[in-house]
Amino acid sequence: MSASISAVVMPADPAMPVQPETIIGAGIMVRASNGRLLLLRRGNGSDYPNMWCFPGGRMDEGETTEECAIRETLEETGKEFKSSKLARLTQSKTMSPDAYMIDFTTYATFIEKEFVPDLSSGEHTAYAWVDERDAMTMSDMHPGVLTALRDRKSTRL
Repeated sequence: MSASISAVVMPADPAMPVQPETIIGAGIMVRASNGRLLLLRRGNGSDYPNMWCFPGGRMDEGETTEECAIRETLEETGKEFKSSKLARLTQSKTMSPDAYMIDFTTYATFIEKEFVPDLSSGEHTAYAWVDERDAMTMSDMHPGVLTALRDRKSTRL
C-alpha cells in the first residue's frame, strides 16, 4: 500500500512585499576650480545607456563605499583620488530600469585643473566638463546625478 502525499501551495502573502535585489555602489563628483563638473557618457551595455553620469560603479566584496568610489573612478578615468580629499555628498536609493534597488553613495572632490580622462576601459563613450547649472538642465542626465546635485545645493559642498 503506498501512501499518498498531497501538498498545498499557499499563494504569496500580498501584505509581504517582495524585496528587490540591492546593488551597492559609489562614485565621485569631480569639480574643477572653474566650477565645471566631470561627466562621463555611459555605454550601450549599461543601465541608463548613453546618459551622462559621474565616475562610479558597483562595490566589490569587502570594500567600503569610499574605496569603491576611488577604485571605480580610477578604472573609468585613469585618475586616482585620495580618500582624504573626498567629502561624502549624498546616499540615495532608487529603482533601476531593470527592477533592482540601487543604494549609491556619491562623494565630492575638488581639483585645481580639468584633465582628460582615460576612457580606454570601454565603459564610457565620451566625457565632458560641464557647468553645474547646465548639468541640472540636461535631458540625458542620469537621475542619480540630478539627485546628488540637488543634495549638494542643500549641503553647500
